[in-house]
Amino acid sequence: MSTFKPRLIKNSQETSSNGDGAGTEGTPSSPVRIRLRAAGEQIPPRQEGQVYDGRFRLQTCLERRGGVEKWLALQEPMVRRVLLEVLTQSGERADSFLMDASALAATRHENLAAVYDLGRAEDGSVWRSSEVMHGFVLREVLNQGPMARTRLRALVRDVADGVAELHNSGVVHGNLSAEAVLLEQDVDDDELARVTAYGTHGGHNPSLRTPENELGTMAADVYALGLLFHQAATGKRPVGGKVDPSVPEFLLPIIRKCLSNVDERYPDALAIRAALPFRSVVAPDNAPPPPMIMPTTTLGPATSEIKAPTLSMPAPAAADQVTGDSAARQAAPAKDAKSDGDFDHPWVIAILSGLVAGLVAGLVVQALGG
Repeated sequence: MSTFKPRLIKNSQETSSNGDGAGTEGTPSSPVRIRLRAAGEQIPPRQEGQVYDGRFRLQTCLERRGGVEKWLALQEPMVRRVLLEVLTQSGERADSFLMDASALAATRHENLAAVYDLGRAEDGSVWRSSEVMHGFVLREVLNQGPMARTRLRALVRDVADGVAELHNSGVVHGNLSAEAVLLEQDVDDDELARVTAYGTHGGHNPSLRTPENELGTMAADVYALGLLFHQAATGKRPVGGKVDPSVPEFLLPIIRKCLSNVDERYPDALAIRAALPFRSVVAPDNAPPPPMIMPTTTLGPATSEIKAPTLSMPAPAAADQVTGDSAARQAAPAKDAKSDGDFDHPWVIAILSGLVAGLVAGLVVQALGG
């Protein structure tokens, strides 16, 4: 199977050229030529101020390494600043680049840099655009020494959450290091760790190579997370593959399992996230409020509680169950029995007494006034 792919080449001028190089104005340009581009062939680098793929005005080149160019660009006509990553190679690496970018564009997580769009330019290069983030690179923080325990817990939780979301989407980071983590402030002014620079598509960091000489797998990402957590806890990488005894106790088993042999290692970051012993337990926003306990309403002393009247009537006893004593009680008139017209509720009597008193007072006032 051929590894060559066609590339569309446009003429720079709308003039045809004769044998001596002179162009004839007004003459239609020569037919568009198709040239075969070899897989892996480099494309000439872009320049500042250039409009790339008809929509991105390139402003500042941040990096050129491993066949990837990173630019700060202005997306037109939206006038939105984006981080533009351009892969200057074709072939399988470009296909992998687009597949990962497509999965990332459908993934949204607070601990990941958002990918907006992806595409293939006319010159054969492929690209993806993502959000521009503002904060401190983790490497700058670790250069000052190991992180405090509270800050370390938050970092491990955020990074594990972000990489777990990548692995859940089928994307391998491939370059998990302190340079790929950015520390930002969230809306509550708390520090938030966000993972970026994922899916390097073949330009993996050799310093993250596993003991099995693996790169570009989820197991390699897990190993890189162990190295990253060790650096954050101690300020240095493990020596000879041995975990430093100064690692806090709550993180020690996590790091050891991340750095163990592949058959004993966590299979992916989802397993790391599930194994973290210090997950924050926060009630969801839509949780029902706790039940309200209302005190019993009383009037006067505590013994004068208002109780609802009991309206249930006793069921009549069967004829063969009525004993002599019960029959005698039913035959004898009750001393305290009241007629249906009696008022046996104190609040009813109080209301009626008030009405009567008001009427009497009104009659007295009227008599005195006459």
